[in-house]
Amino acid sequence: AAAAAGGSATLGEHVDAFLAEGGLHHAEWLANHVATGAGATADARLLAVVEALGAALSSKDASARTKGTGLLVETLSRLPAEVLGPAQMEFLVAFFCDRVRDHPCVRPVIAGLKHLLRLPAAVAAPHHAERVARALFAELHVQALVQEVRQLVYDVLALLLQLHTARMQAMGPDFVFGFVQAIDGEKDPRCLLIVFRLTATVAGLFQLDRFAEDLFEITSCYFPITFNPPPNDTIGITREDLTHALRAAMAASPRFAPFCLDLLLEKMAGAPESIKIECFRTLAVCAPQYGPAALATVLTRLYAAIRGELFQTMSGDLRAAILDALAAVIAGLAGLASVGGGDEAKEEGATGLAAGAPTAAKQLAVPEALAALLEPLVSDAIKHIPDVQPGLVKVHTQMLAAAARGAPPAAAVIVKQYLAAVALDYEPNTLLDHREAMLDAVLTVLNAALPVLGPGSGPVLDIKPQTLHACVLAARDNDNASLCRGGVAALAALVRHQVLSPDELDAVARVLSHVVVVSGGAAGGDGGYDVDDVSAVVADALQAAATVGKHHPAAIVGHFVPPLAASLGGGGSGGSGSGGGGGGGVSRAAACVALKVVGSASLEVARVTVPLLLACVADSLAAAADDDGGDGLAAAQGLQLVARAVAGAGASGEPADVDAAAAAEALLPLVLQPVADLVLKQARTGQVVPPQLLAHLCAAYSAVLVPLPAQVQHASVLLPLHSALAAADLAVFEADASPARGQCLYLLAAAWGSSRSASFDTTADDGSDGNVAGLVGRLLVVARGSQHARLRKAACLCVGTVVNRLSTSASSGLEAVLANVSDQRTSLVATGTPVEVRLHLLELWSWAAKGLVLRGHPGAAGLTRVVLDLLSDPDDRVALAAAAGIQVIVEARQAAAGGSSTTKAPSSTTTTTTT
Repeated sequence: AAAAAGGSATLGEHVDAFLAEGGLHHAEWLANHVATGAGATADARLLAVVEALGAALSSKDASARTKGTGLLVETLSRLPAEVLGPAQMEFLVAFFCDRVRDHPCVRPVIAGLKHLLRLPAAVAAPHHAERVARALFAELHVQALVQEVRQLVYDVLALLLQLHTARMQAMGPDFVFGFVQAIDGEKDPRCLLIVFRLTATVAGLFQLDRFAEDLFEITSCYFPITFNPPPNDTIGITREDLTHALRAAMAASPRFAPFCLDLLLEKMAGAPESIKIECFRTLAVCAPQYGPAALATVLTRLYAAIRGELFQTMSGDLRAAILDALAAVIAGLAGLASVGGGDEAKEEGATGLAAGAPTAAKQLAVPEALAALLEPLVSDAIKHIPDVQPGLVKVHTQMLAAAARGAPPAAAVIVKQYLAAVALDYEPNTLLDHREAMLDAVLTVLNAALPVLGPGSGPVLDIKPQTLHACVLAARDNDNASLCRGGVAALAALVRHQVLSPDELDAVARVLSHVVVVSGGAAGGDGGYDVDDVSAVVADALQAAATVGKHHPAAIVGHFVPPLAASLGGGGSGGSGSGGGGGGGVSRAAACVALKVVGSASLEVARVTVPLLLACVADSLAAAADDDGGDGLAAAQGLQLVARAVAGAGASGEPADVDAAAAAEALLPLVLQPVADLVLKQARTGQVVPPQLLAHLCAAYSAVLVPLPAQVQHASVLLPLHSALAAADLAVFEADASPARGQCLYLLAAAWGSSRSASFDTTADDGSDGNVAGLVGRLLVVARGSQHARLRKAACLCVGTVVNRLSTSASSGLEAVLANVSDQRTSLVATGTPVEVRLHLLELWSWAAKGLVLRGHPGAAGLTRVVLDLLSDPDDRVALAAAAGIQVIVEARQAAAGGSSTTKAPSSTTTTTTT
């Protein structure tokens, strides 16, 4: 032992030391010796190790044999795989298989076999796998072993099935019988999880024959799982893990069907709700795997159980489990077995078996077994169509919807027979409750069947005219909001699943326009009118119209927008008018909300709605609306949301998405120039744009600008805007500029914050009056001397934004801009400077520091240090302002630490602040 510890021990001394006192470092030494030792070959060195262990391996002392076997296994597990070739593998597998019967050594023996079976030499020689399997089955009484060893045995069986599938299958009944004997009586949840998974594998690989009932009974005796982890459990196995694994095992073979279906029907009869739920969930997993022949034998009992429980239960969980089971039974009867690996895949596949199938090519012929279930299911539902109890109709409809989800042939029968009968029965003169029930049935079956059948299938086309007629009648019902909403929802489903022709979509657009105009007029509106304030009917109609706009923009442009445009053409500002022109009773603010929703659907619709929204904003400003902007505010908010939705604005520091850039270029003449012209016009006439309205306009401007390529931003936006702002007649950059003129700076901040760094490079030193460095110098005049807080804030935002956005190239002008800012340091820190000027400069300095922090610029530390030093300024007003400046900078650091680029700050930070 002392020699081994000193590092100069021989092979025998390491073996003796391990046997005397343990220590895995001895196994490390032996493995290294075998792999890289000097002298003889690796084969000879391995033989020498075995010989050195000979006395221990053959000792009459069980403890010595166990230690010796353990040392051999630990040594082998540390050897490189290539050391053990075919000859060595033959010898070692034979040795360990012979030792399986040595009960005291069983743990290291099974561990050794587990290691050997994974090595290339064993994988290449399948006869080793059969030898191991037969040794385990013949020599071990698995359930007499401790949990740790049982789990090792199951791991070895899993390896045999995974790596040597064909050889195990060749063993046939011998393997199945041995496996049944090995797992019979298992109770530990750690082992059960493996056993359930192994059972599913065995049932799928072998012809179970006479062992099918035995294997099922051994597995199903645990159903339903009642295991609950103990407090402070560290193993991590849950009841859900075991439940899912058991379901997969019970569903693994059609040979289990007669035993499983009888078990489930017996268990659910008179059982508590939790057990019924588990029975139906298990049926949902098993039914598709068992197939039509097995299900047909118990079809009458299954239907009676499903129908009886569904009409009795008030539990939502049980109802959902029953409907999922019905869909799975339908799929099984149609021969649609769920596919996919793992328990979760089978679980999910059982509740949506046909949803993702390419239904256009599906055969809709109804198999005999499926027809036997559909006939009573559909005929019972049709009998209750005239029923005065809507609850019965609803339950039948839910059953039919579940069946339609299960398989295309079932969906075809249900659409052709039931949906046609419901649509024909819908009449305006029937009882309101009955009409509501019929409409709900139409919508429920449509939503279930259309994804399964597809828009071009015959059954859908056959019932479309009467279904569309019923939906239109309901949607145009001005006396009942519930019917109207149901009709609108059904129309939206038809549109969403692309069932309707262009002419029918035109008709739907006219109906939705009628709903919005009539219901919107009834709802009224005021200055705060928004989609949340509109009645639920109008909100549903707008969403349906947006769906139409995605699939058929021409219908919305031609039939939905004109009445809204007419409403904007009449009525007063402020959102309180009832509308005028040909639009009927919808208010201007409500019309703006509607244009916002449908305009967000597609670029084609946005081309028409954006000019209308801008015109409404202009009218509101021209009418000198109240401070909140009136209906102009609703229009500006709509413009912002349409621009964001259509242009798909993202971070300007990232490459432009091609589609987003194309949409933004299309909106450029519709949004960017008109918004700039509107703000500049207000500045020239001395009219202040209400702050919220200006914020929405700037946000819309930014949303369109962000996706544009740098060269377009430069040529089409920044240069024209710089030139316009530098014009003498505006006098935007004067210290005594009026608030109306100074509001242009918010537009400038939005433009700079939404532009790419590359778009500045060619504008920074171009020698014109509008170059960036020159504009920053003029902004400093406003930030330092303006008496209007909003103008100073806007100027500071502009400086911080451009500091953040300019690239570090020599030609960008960044150094010139920073020099301009740094020149203000003397005035900022000097106590003799008027305190008002110092406060103004401190705000400017803080925003410039923020711009550098966001981009990770090395100059950020110097600017931040100046603000920190001012915390101890003798003037309390300056110290308090410095604290506010530190807060601005700290927020910037947090934003940068949260995932922003260290070289480019995302424009969203600056733009959000600007807005």
